[in-house]
Amino acid sequence: MATIQDVADKAGVSIATVSHVLNNTRFVSDETRSVVLEAIQKLNYHPSAAARSLSSRKTQTIGMVISDITNIFFGRMIQGVLDVITPQDYNLILCTTGDIVAKEEEYFQLLFGRAVDGVIAAAASQKWSTFQLVEAGQIPIVFVDRMFEGLKGPFVGVDNEKGAYEAITHLVRNGHRRIGLVAGKAGMSSMEERFDGYKRALAENGIPFDPDLVIFEALSVEGGKAAALQLLNRPDPPTAIFSNNNQLTLGVLLAFRELNRKCPDDIALACFDDHPWSIVASPALTCVRQPDYEIGRVAANLLLDMLAGEPIKTDRVILDPELIVRESCRVAGQ
Repeated sequence: MATIQDVADKAGVSIATVSHVLNNTRFVSDETRSVVLEAIQKLNYHPSAAARSLSSRKTQTIGMVISDITNIFFGRMIQGVLDVITPQDYNLILCTTGDIVAKEEEYFQLLFGRAVDGVIAAAASQKWSTFQLVEAGQIPIVFVDRMFEGLKGPFVGVDNEKGAYEAITHLVRNGHRRIGLVAGKAGMSSMEERFDGYKRALAENGIPFDPDLVIFEALSVEGGKAAALQLLNRPDPPTAIFSNNNQLTLGVLLAFRELNRKCPDDIALACFDDHPWSIVASPALTCVRQPDYEIGRVAANLLLDMLAGEPIKTDRVILDPELIVRESCRVAGQ
């Protein structure tokens, strides 16, 4: 395998000159640059990323921490990040935690130990021992999707409260007054914000809040099904359900099938997250669409600005969701 010394010998220049050509760290004449590049091509030389990081103190690598790689919401967000960083010659190391705080700690130690240039994180907390590196400004970090007490660093997310509020208001305008909420994981900021939107919509429409219509469950298909079955088996079940994320919605639909409830004839359904299958479901689902891809793009651009030493104009970027009305929320009683 060719070395940088081999390239220098073939081009008749110093190792330092080869390094300047590779890293654009000093002016090199066009003639000399051409000779060096020709030598690199002929020798099929590939510079060591580790060696380059030692000289530049950069690894051209960004770490990303998410909770669930199987969730298309995060898949779209990852694509947004990649579409920004790839043209800038950055690589991505992806870690998925399953919302386990200990696993978060393990992955942050791994990323910081590999000396990534920066991190994008959908984190459940910031109570990791490695946080001192972030606090000292050594590792730039941008948080996405979830907020938590004591969050320090830029954040990019969606207006969860607004999205849920608009969906519940839509159900109320269609005549529903007993609206169940499959609320997801208690204590998670995005779920709690959607819960707040639910309560605000009820209050503004003069509908008393009934805690029996709100079920917090794990963010999973199984959790969604269990919550929906609990709601639908009540003596006075809701006439409509709102589910707080796409996996919960799949569970709700399974509960409908198990109990032979027809949507929207027997019960209306609206949900957070717009998936490709939402429009081909029968009926097509009314959804709150998140700008998931844009969250990734904005977070990646913000992180690249931080890495370039650019001043950060705002440390909170909250994007608007969009209510997509389809056929799953028929007027109550019709």
